Amino acid sequence: MRPRPVRFPRGPALPPWLFSAGAGVQLSGDSGSGKSNALEVILERVARCPDAGLLFVDPHGASARKLRRMVLAMGRRAARRLVYV
Repeated sequence: MRPRPVRFPRGPALPPWLFSAGAGVQLSGDSGSGKSNALEVILERVARCPDAGLLFVDPHGASARKLRRMVLAMGRRAARRLVYV
């Protein structure tokens, strides 16, 4: 089964290679360099796409809570797709 291309609503574009089969991204840097913020920006764009799903595991919970607030602010349609554990 071939994955469908993800179409994003208006806003900054994410690179297509991010969603190709077998793609992966590594964010690395010193403490306080913005890794979590960069990931939150990427995930916020993915969450706006009704055709895309995502799983986010945050052992500390701060970014997960922030992402949850962002998704709930997107409206009822996005909020229905959210499962927060």
